[in-house]
Amino acid sequence: DFGNYAFITALVGFIVSITYFWLERVAIREIARNKEQANERLGGVLVVRWALSGIVVLAIAGYLLLSSPPTAIVLAIIVATVSELIWASGSVFSCTFKAFEEMHLETVTTVVFRLSSLFLIGLVIWFRGGIVLLLTAICGANIVRTVVAIHFSRSLSVKPRIRVDFPLWKRYAKEAFVLGVVVVFALGTLKTGVIALKYMREVRDVALFQSSQTVVLQMQVLPMSIAMALFPMLSKLGVSDQDRLSRVAGTVLKYLFVISVPIAIVLHVFSGTII
Repeated sequence: DFGNYAFITALVGFIVSITYFWLERVAIREIARNKEQANERLGGVLVVRWALSGIVVLAIAGYLLLSSPPTAIVLAIIVATVSELIWASGSVFSCTFKAFEEMHLETVTTVVFRLSSLFLIGLVIWFRGGIVLLLTAICGANIVRTVVAIHFSRSLSVKPRIRVDFPLWKRYAKEAFVLGVVVVFALGTLKTGVIALKYMREVRDVALFQSSQTVVLQMQVLPMSIAMALFPMLSKLGVSDQDRLSRVAGTVLKYLFVISVPIAIVLHVFSGTII
């Protein structure tokens, strides 16, 4: 089951990555620079994200029609897709409190998501549910996380104002495209191994590959958290003080490198025991 779960999450995660296209960075930058127009900026990013989500739905539907997997796998893929698309929209709202540098709201959102995930997944384990119920539990946790993000966004008086503005949507899509392509290819290098193994080897091999890869990916939490916390400040410095921007970015990169080397050594030495 873990092998099938790894394949489904890898497939859906890779396709849904099309919706991200680094739009969060665009939203944070736009809101941080011009908070008076935060509603319009948030609405514009949401429109672009929803358009990309439509492409994802078509891609998933095409895969299911062409591959004709078992019914249980079809249901699992559909639930996983819905779950990912819900948070794809919710993550846009989380950009507001990052742009306002209210990072404690991000912490609360994450804690609520983790607790709800543990509770719902615990219920699935207690009742010995299968992959579909497990993914449904994760979907429920993503719904909770999205509702919390929307609530915090509204608490900052930021509500998406959607109006027809093709030049704005085009600019957002164009700015996010270059970085988005990098993200898609980066995720592709992580996900295609699992997808290829599903068709070339046994499900057990998929499970072993994914378990070892997951351990490594968990180590990215620290640098990603630091980068997200500093991004609003760096966006402002990019406009007001580029010399200070260079100094701050250089210092952050130096300390991240110092932290990452011991972690890599420990993982290498104890990899057999961990996996």
